[in-house]
Amino acid sequence: MFFKGLAFFVGFFCIIFLNLSSASVKEDIGNRKKIVVTFSILEDIVSVIGGKKVHVTSLVKRNMDAHMFRPTPSDARRISSADLVVMNGIGFEGWMKRLVKASGYQGVILIAAKNIEKLRQKEHHGHNINHADGWDPHVWFSVPNMKIYVANIAEGISRIDPPSKKYYMKNLKKYTLDLDNLDKFIRSSINSIPKKNRKVITSHDAFGYLAREYGIEMLSPQGISTESEASASKVATLIRQIKKTSVKAIFFENIADNRLVQQIARQTSVQIGGNLYSDALSEKNGMAGNYIDYMRYNVKTILKALN
Repeated sequence: MFFKGLAFFVGFFCIIFLNLSSASVKEDIGNRKKIVVTFSILEDIVSVIGGKKVHVTSLVKRNMDAHMFRPTPSDARRISSADLVVMNGIGFEGWMKRLVKASGYQGVILIAAKNIEKLRQKEHHGHNINHADGWDPHVWFSVPNMKIYVANIAEGISRIDPPSKKYYMKNLKKYTLDLDNLDKFIRSSINSIPKKNRKVITSHDAFGYLAREYGIEMLSPQGISTESEASASKVATLIRQIKKTSVKAIFFENIADNRLVQQIARQTSVQIGGNLYSDALSEKNGMAGNYIDYMRYNVKTILKALN
């Protein structure tokens, strides 16, 4: 009888403790600035800079393709209640303008890619879906670009929460040092490969900034968007180019339909070098769960294939 009574009281107090903890968590989230971002790379960066003072929601989830995203009414509701909305810009989120209009949101929209030197997208025989008048939106593949990106984010969050600006700038300073170390790692890694051997193929043309910044030739059958179609002539030209040059590897992508890549690999006998992460991070506990790990994983995967 004694033990039954003891068990009752233990269970009773556990329920009270759990309810109090749940209420505390809800209150804590309620005190944070609610920030809605468009895709997983922004989710990670905003979480790093905003820290414990922000609650971040990403519209496009991890391992999902932002090009193929179709917003829902619940996404409009998330935006309508946000303190800040953060997007990449340069036409990456072609659906965003309609979504914001549907939400009735009147607050601040931060363009993370503001003031970054843009790269012209390659011509893909009229089959490419243009982003922002032909600009490549995948600016995050250059770490120097990313330093501008995160500075824009820190300034944007500070504008909606001025009393916490010092906190955000402290996080920015620390993260910028992490980016400096990442940039050194990438440059030393890529420079260990002879330039003539730095030729690889990916599913879609997302790696232009990586190519320009670090001296790799990245080829692809598709255009900037995974919604674009690779024409037969484009594929045939790419296959001829592969056979004539020293392309070392062809890669899958976590968000892309990789059947065309498999076809090209069969027709050219180029080895499949593995899976790259392009427009989305992996799950948090995966190999590319944050931006730093994402870039390191991609570079290591490319290097392994090139070596």
